[in-house]
Amino acid sequence: MALDFVATYKVLVLGDSNVGKTCIVHRYCDEKYYDTYISTIGIDFKQKLINLDGVPIKLQIWDTAGQERFRTLTTAYYRGAMGILLMYDVTNLESYNNLSYWLRNIQEVCLVNYTTINIHTCVHNCKHKFS
Repeated sequence: MALDFVATYKVLVLGDSNVGKTCIVHRYCDEKYYDTYISTIGIDFKQKLINLDGVPIKLQIWDTAGQERFRTLTTAYYRGAMGILLMYDVTNLESYNNLSYWLRNIQEVCLVNYTTINIHTCVHNCKHKFS
């Protein structure tokens, strides 16, 4: 029997290309880990049913493409998001510096209240972190 849910929450996963967005989404939703790079073309989404304080909730997790050529396409999906995960790779200073772009972009497009969480990943050799 399928679990009935009370509400659906849309969560966006944003950040530059190759910072681990798709990997995190697959790990959380499918409990699978891929150690090869998977490039998202446009946008993809997965669903996960969770129990939040005894209340069944459906999360729609939208995995966006980080490549610049897809950025105007992905902003169309920002509306209605209740949560936004901003990701960057600690070994890639540019991906960290670009968080300001993503925040500005979110503020321009989103019309409702939302919560953002910054997540740092280590996609490549984590011994070479920037300070």
